[in-house]
Amino acid sequence: DRIDVDDTENMCRFLTKGVPDFLTYFTAAFGYGMLRHNPRRVMGVVPMWLVRHRAVFTGMVTGLLGVYVNSYLDFKIHREKLKFELRKSQEMRRRAGAKRYGKRYEHNTFFDSLEGMTRRVSAIQMQTYAVAGTFLAITMLPLTSVKFPAFMGDVVFKFPTIPRLFPALVNIKTSSRCLIPYVVAPFTIVSIAQGSTWDVSLYDRFVQYRQGRYEVKHGLPQEEQGSK
Repeated sequence: DRIDVDDTENMCRFLTKGVPDFLTYFTAAFGYGMLRHNPRRVMGVVPMWLVRHRAVFTGMVTGLLGVYVNSYLDFKIHREKLKFELRKSQEMRRRAGAKRYGKRYEHNTFFDSLEGMTRRVSAIQMQTYAVAGTFLAITMLPLTSVKFPAFMGDVVFKFPTIPRLFPALVNIKTSSRCLIPYVVAPFTIVSIAQGSTWDVSLYDRFVQYRQGRYEVKHGLPQEEQGSK
């Protein structure tokens, strides 16, 4: 049924778009993190297993952010455009039915052009990029050593995740005191290298083509076709 088709389509989209995007960003961030988390000036201070853990954490964050601004953004825009096509087809059927039976029907001018859908797509894109930019800015926030409450005891041994991923909080030697270091550079480089999701607006041409074929097929008046 339709639910199975949608699930299959979403799975194919995840495997063919989401996974490659994640691996691309993760690989770039992991390699960059391995170089920067253990520079020559602190060689021997940070063991390699700890460098790998921090580089994996950097890669995971960068990979998820890359999926958010690419695969997930494409999915949201694709879903909005499917809704637009469905509502457009319903509107065209109402217009054709009203014309066939000679009844008056007030047209919904939202579907007379792609301007409304283009604005909606642009709003979704800008919202996604704003969230991503804010998150990148947060990752660059500098950390300072924090005095934990006495009831937490020895934080370094009781909570090993804190010194492992956020060493600046417990005043441990680290190559960067940022909240999540070395995310901005690989994310920016990969995003520029593989292009932007602004090209999804080209799909509007396909929507316009589908609308034109539907209007010709159902014999809508020529003046209505010209207004599209």
